[in-house]
Amino acid sequence: MYIQSSHARGVSRLSYLRSIYYSILPHSHRKYMERLRFYFGHRVLLFLNTESALTMILRNLPDREPGMLVGLDARHSKRFGKIIERVGLRPVTFSGQKSLASLLSQDRILCVIVPDHYEVASPKYRNIYNSSTIVKIVFQNRKKARSVAMQHDIYLWEPRNLPRTVSGAVCVLANESVQQLREVLRTQNSHFVRLKNSAVRKDLRYAMQGKENRYRRVDRRPARILPKMLYDFYK
Repeated sequence: MYIQSSHARGVSRLSYLRSIYYSILPHSHRKYMERLRFYFGHRVLLFLNTESALTMILRNLPDREPGMLVGLDARHSKRFGKIIERVGLRPVTFSGQKSLASLLSQDRILCVIVPDHYEVASPKYRNIYNSSTIVKIVFQNRKKARSVAMQHDIYLWEPRNLPRTVSGAVCVLANESVQQLREVLRTQNSHFVRLKNSAVRKDLRYAMQGKENRYRRVDRRPARILPKMLYDFYK
């Protein structure tokens, strides 16, 4: 089901034309994955979208117990709150660096999902953030990925120029404390059926009309053209 979406209006016709072009080209899927690993490091994993990435990460985080808290920025509460509840955890929102610092001191906090603009926090709050031992997930929603100075265990990049249903989210496990997640996530993701290139083109075609697929798939692997499109965005 496709519904009107303000986000979809940001998806350009060029993205749709690229999807057709990359569907025709016989280039290897693995070659473009290797290029993404060259830029993001060998720990990079590619998911169909941010929803599928967060679902799998939260289900498999070390020391996870039902009912633990997950902190997230208030502007993402509607989008990510349902995912957190679906995996048996409780979302707690923060707004601003002071609110984030207060949240980090609470008990039963499993992790926080922090937008990358929090890296401009004052030294006082940056020290509180850095000294916390909970899992830190930095979320970046930009046209092009950029380096993140703030401390994090997991980095997620969602390109702004693709529909959120098929955004091809890049996940990098940056900290040794969560490296055991890598093989678990890779194995689980490999068991999913790969999304067809035609499904990506369909979502892009509707996005040009300002419409977005209401159903964001979390049980599919990325289509083969997504690594090519992400590499094109990044370079």
